[in-house]
Amino acid sequence: TDARSTWYAAGLTTPPTTVLPGTIVTDDFTATPLTVTSGTGELYVALANKAGGINNPLPVELVSFGSSVNGSVLKLTWTTASEINSAKFFVERTSKSSGVWSKIGEVNAAGVSNAPRNYVYCDRFPVTGKVQYRLKMVDADGTSKYSSVIETEIGLPKNFSLIQNYPNPFNPSTTFNYAIPVDSKVALTVYNLLGNESGRLVNEFQKAGYHSMNFNAQGLPSGVYFYKLTATPVDGTKQYSMTKKMILAK
Repeated sequence: TDARSTWYAAGLTTPPTTVLPGTIVTDDFTATPLTVTSGTGELYVALANKAGGINNPLPVELVSFGSSVNGSVLKLTWTTASEINSAKFFVERTSKSSGVWSKIGEVNAAGVSNAPRNYVYCDRFPVTGKVQYRLKMVDADGTSKYSSVIETEIGLPKNFSLIQNYPNPFNPSTTFNYAIPVDSKVALTVYNLLGNESGRLVNEFQKAGYHSMNFNAQGLPSGVYFYKLTATPVDGTKQYSMTKKMILAK
């Protein structure tokens, strides 16, 4: 290799008896190595190569990445064997029909670890149909690397549902998630504490599946608000209606 797996340090004639793990003696891999004599104790020397050594530690060692589906929740799990300088895992998703990757969440990494680490991320409202996921593993210095891609298939929801907005309390934006099992005329409306309409986010026909809508309350005052989902199925079955409370805290 380019490296010299020996001790470099200009003027060093008597090395210390112990070097703690992670100690950088030198990063000059082109210097002529000195002849040194170890002391009475043990001498630990870190071996590295010029291209990816002490200043470029090994990336995250990902040993598994998989998924499982439980109703409307898709659970991603992954395990690392070791991590050096790791910062975050960005979870990215795409549908096979769109082919466009988007970040849907992130999980803090261990930083430094020489033991197995297990991670979990739940995609509570995935896209229906065939869906692909990948991890973007980001180091503390900003460098990144992608995992392999895994694919799964999400079926249509069995029931209508409206999930509590997240985050809550919020400032100024929050997200509403809901599920409709059949094509429906959908209305999603926000009201203030007095029952006055503060915003209508949806008022249209929507396909069966899982839906997500962002709400920006930049121009509204702090306080308690309510959001109501009304869905009228096109097949003539019973109308669904649900109302939940949220708090805008500026």
